Amino acid sequence: MGAKKSGGSKKSKRNGAAPEKKYVSFKESARSLFLEPVDILAVDRKPPRIDDLDLFRGYATFGFIIYHAVLLLGNEAVDYDSLLGFISYIIFWTPIGGKALFQIYIGIYLVYARSSTQTIIKRGLTILAAGYALNALRFLPVIIGVSRGTLRMEAFAPYRNLGDMFFSVDIFQFAGLAFLAYALLRKVFRGVVKPVYWLYMALAVILISPFLAPLMTGNIYIDRVLELLWGDGFHVWFPFFPTFCYTLLGAMFGCMLIRIKSFRNHECSFMIISILTFALGILLTDICRQPSGYIYFKILGSDFIYESPEIVIKVLGFLMFQQALAVCLNRYVPRNIIFRFYRYMSYNITPIYIWQWIIIGWISGIYFHAFLQQNVAEVSVVIAITTLLTCILTELTKKAMKAVKNYTAGKESRA
Repeated sequence: MGAKKSGGSKKSKRNGAAPEKKYVSFKESARSLFLEPVDILAVDRKPPRIDDLDLFRGYATFGFIIYHAVLLLGNEAVDYDSLLGFISYIIFWTPIGGKALFQIYIGIYLVYARSSTQTIIKRGLTILAAGYALNALRFLPVIIGVSRGTLRMEAFAPYRNLGDMFFSVDIFQFAGLAFLAYALLRKVFRGVVKPVYWLYMALAVILISPFLAPLMTGNIYIDRVLELLWGDGFHVWFPFFPTFCYTLLGAMFGCMLIRIKSFRNHECSFMIISILTFALGILLTDICRQPSGYIYFKILGSDFIYESPEIVIKVLGFLMFQQALAVCLNRYVPRNIIFRFYRYMSYNITPIYIWQWIIIGWISGIYFHAFLQQNVAEVSVVIAITTLLTCILTELTKKAMKAVKNYTAGKESRA
């Protein structure tokens, strides 16, 4: 038996093969994930998709459709007394909902894709401009109706005027600024950064935000710009401060992905870290009732309570738990229609986001002639119609873009 064992050892040495390590130790994983420097400079290749990210990004994308329908159309009974309203706020607007996750995925993409600085700046400016174009398009029936006198602006409260609609600060405006800010930060770091540094910057953004929000001039033109940066009105859903903290957290996870390639084999470490972090967040926000959340609420308004320091800890814990859960779901649960639907939403996130806003906005202006008036049944029908039409229009958009691309390629080859 001893000779056999010795022979096997020599054979292993000759082949240079070592036993494959199934799981990385907690200490090694934590150090690798948070403290090892990562090269975030541009590369000439497109990174592979990661199913574990697409699963929950698709979930967050679908959450937009549900929440936007409830937000614009639902009456008070829908918002406060219905299961639909409860679900919409739980899956989207809460501190661990799709709002934060969507912004986190922007940070993951920016780091993990490792595009050139020129490309990042160009996309940032394009997305920023597209955000205002989308505002004009989704509110087009309302803008035309109010301008012609066939619709009353009062029916579309809490928007005060058409300017509020056109200058609404939505995810596209935020994403455009986030792209530009990331391009600057990458230059500052000179392409190499420890993942934990992004966490430090996220906390710094949170700490300075209360001092920025009151800095408004009273001049409507100047304040339109300041609203984009730190406004707190109804039409400002994604102000750059303090919500950029979530994109910085995403950048931290993007660095982790560059180093470890996948969250696979790290799910146990992620579970341990996330449970401890999430528990700390719950302790600070829901049990100890730290005053900072209340101070943020009083200073900045209800939206900003979701960006207090202890809330960021809770979001960080939930995100790590979500990624570990996504790994487990993809490994052990058979692929089903829900998985495929969420991945479809993630793969086609840009056209889906654009079309769902246009459909909901046009239904509000053309069919209902008002906001905040519809009951649960009507909002549910709008959600179903919007989801179906969004998928159909997304497919038509993909086919049209493919046809244009083929036509352009054919024209170039003939030339």
